[in-house]
Amino acid sequence: MTRTRRAGLAWGGALGLGVAVAAATTESEMGVPPTALGLGALAAVVVLLVGIAAAGERLGRGRRWAIALGLTALGVVVAQDFLRPGIVFSHDLRHHAWGIYGTWRSVLDGDPWPRWNPYVGLGMPLLQFYCPLGYASAWPAQALGASPVQAIKFLVVFWSVVTAATTYGATRWAGGSRPAGLLAAAALALAPYHLMDQTFRLALGELIAFAWLAPATVAAWKLARGERGAAPWVLGVCGAGLLFTHLLSVVVVLFVLAPLVVITLIRRTGRARPRRASAASVALCCALAVGATAAFWLPIVVEQDETAVRKLSPPRRAISPYAASLDEPLRRRAWSGYGIRYRLDEKEDAGRGMPMYFGGALLALLLLGVAAPRSTSEDAVPVRTIALTAAVTLLFACWPLARLLDGVPLIGRIMFPWRLFAPASALAALAAGLSLDRWLDDGRARVAVFAVALAALAWDVSPLLGSPDRYVDHEGRGFVLFDGRDHLVDSDVRPGELVRLESPALPPTDYRFRVAKTRVVFPEYLAIKLRDQYGRYSKLPSREVSERYGVSARYRRGSARETALDPDPWVSFRPEGGRWRGLEDADWELKPERVTIDLPAGLPAGRARFAGGWFVGWQGRADGGPWAPAVRSQHLLAIDVPAGTRRVELRYAWTSPWDRPAGLVLSLLTLGGLGVAGIRRRRAS
Repeated sequence: MTRTRRAGLAWGGALGLGVAVAAATTESEMGVPPTALGLGALAAVVVLLVGIAAAGERLGRGRRWAIALGLTALGVVVAQDFLRPGIVFSHDLRHHAWGIYGTWRSVLDGDPWPRWNPYVGLGMPLLQFYCPLGYASAWPAQALGASPVQAIKFLVVFWSVVTAATTYGATRWAGGSRPAGLLAAAALALAPYHLMDQTFRLALGELIAFAWLAPATVAAWKLARGERGAAPWVLGVCGAGLLFTHLLSVVVVLFVLAPLVVITLIRRTGRARPRRASAASVALCCALAVGATAAFWLPIVVEQDETAVRKLSPPRRAISPYAASLDEPLRRRAWSGYGIRYRLDEKEDAGRGMPMYFGGALLALLLLGVAAPRSTSEDAVPVRTIALTAAVTLLFACWPLARLLDGVPLIGRIMFPWRLFAPASALAALAAGLSLDRWLDDGRARVAVFAVALAALAWDVSPLLGSPDRYVDHEGRGFVLFDGRDHLVDSDVRPGELVRLESPALPPTDYRFRVAKTRVVFPEYLAIKLRDQYGRYSKLPSREVSERYGVSARYRRGSARETALDPDPWVSFRPEGGRWRGLEDADWELKPERVTIDLPAGLPAGRARFAGGWFVGWQGRADGGPWAPAVRSQHLLAIDVPAGTRRVELRYAWTSPWDRPAGLVLSLLTLGGLGVAGIRRRRAS
């Protein structure tokens, strides 16, 4: 029996076994298979990719365009549920829809990097909790008039295409053939965990992070073995991209890639000096990525005590109860409750917990990578090492091995060990594509096996391409949705008016309104004491609290009519030793990160307050005097003023606290140094 025939039988048998296991472990709580049109599109993209792989060099100059078409079609088909009317009922939808809404409102105000966002809650530093790339990459769609929900649809489709493209490029850069690159791209794009992040969780940061995983892996390996060229730049860009995308994914990637880099360094032949140089190169690239993004992450680290973030993710939290059970990676199902992952000892057996299906076909490809023939070339990518790293990473996400992660510094910040499914899927896809070339050196056999593998991947995940439930299409029909039903229309609210929504489902369909949101959306990121008053999960804010924040109308969940309030004015004043009273005749102007208040004449010495959320970094001054830290009064913005003050200014400063200017200077120095190094290198060449 020839090597090609043995390899074909091995791949066919492994994939057949993976499909059989997936079929045998299918449970009743499945996702909704895509429509007939969606299934047809999935089949068509399989045929298209196989045709591109089979045509090969015969495509001539059109080869690149054909591959680009195939990868684009793959990404669009993967995100097909976001091309239908309405939007999937996903766990993180409301958070990201409101974040996209508030960030774009700040951009319309002329503030492209809102350190303090006045359109989320009473105002908060949103981009200190959600990384900016997920929101900023929606700007092209929003500039063309997309609503927040339409912008999310654009993001999902766009980044699905980018993930397929970067995975293909990374596989080719590692020496893989075109069929190998297409298989790796399809394996990651169709990975069940990728689809769960997309369709069921809508975890925007983690979803976008998939695009950086494969190129970061290949670049780290190339640097560790002593290569230069594009590797330092690719690793630096991927590191910065991850930091701007999803901080928890950075922790996961470091946990996974560090062993791969160490193994590569140990295997280097020759003296110790080349190993030290390679290790220094990897460390330098990581340091440059960290330095270039310091303006973003340094305030997050330094100012986290001002919010409840530390409570959400303590450094040494026991995360193993949220691991996957050992049989879950093979159980093909989708959950129906849309809740976050439940503890294994609580509700997992009830079917409401998030399932951790890794994929029968993908697992078979991973095992084929573990068993891939060795290469005789020292320059070849270590396919077995990559596949074994993926397998060990997958085991660490499962109980009981996940118990080893409890109490590990930094790892506790990932909150849930099942986040390791993301790098495990990326490494498995990369190993699957590269092992295709190791097993088969005959072009025709390689294409035939590629077709079988692609068909198995598509069949395995087809039930997960649709969501069990979705919000109906509401674009242009109303102001906001409550539990999937339209309750408000544009005429109910005057543009610019501050309105309070209780447990809103989706944000406004346009950007004309100022809305105070509570309970479900972002309460965990407010200052702890403000969260207790303004709206936490366990209690509704009182009418008095809403009025104190200057809210003019309140729309409660389940009620189609507004509750008219008697709001305190935006500006209040308390004389020394007296009580608060509203200043009806005070004029004020709100600009990006700046408030100007004109007070009436004849006021005594006291304290002026504005109905906006206080956060560390706010400064104030009276009548052009020196700037000083703003006062926190009932967690709102305030300043002590002398008698006769006529103008109060409040600003969110770059210069305080110290972490903001320090992060900005570090980023500018790093980027400047990289620019000088690039110019010198270009001149030298």
